[in-house]
Amino acid sequence: MQGMSKIAMGAALLLFTPVLAVQAGGGGAPARVNAQFPAQVIYPKSAQIAGEAGVVEVALLVNSDGQAQTTYRIIKSSGHADLDTAALQSAMNWHYVPAHNAAGDPTWGWVYLKINYHLPAGKPSLPAH
Repeated sequence: MQGMSKIAMGAALLLFTPVLAVQAGGGGAPARVNAQFPAQVIYPKSAQIAGEAGVVEVALLVNSDGQAQTTYRIIKSSGHADLDTAALQSAMNWHYVPAHNAAGDPTWGWVYLKINYHLPAGKPSLPAH
């Protein structure tokens, strides 16, 4: 699972993968999740009870100070609005290393994240009414 981080929360296993990060202009280094800080993922209890799982891909703009901005795009939906919202809320609270231009100066850049919501095996969800 190279390049992937695991986070156990309650009965669910969550995985996030910094898929690809790019910034305009070429050269330099892309923005990325700062591995020195825990990247906690929100998995709504209601989604777990309902048996909701899936993958959310998010593109998030990071400023030159490494702060997540409110400019984002859901690249791929999990198919569940509450998981998509939780993935975005999680990513907005993470710490980032800003992109750097070819001269090595911090700059704004996009970070692309893939957050996998998985229910543990053998844990049945409640039937839908």
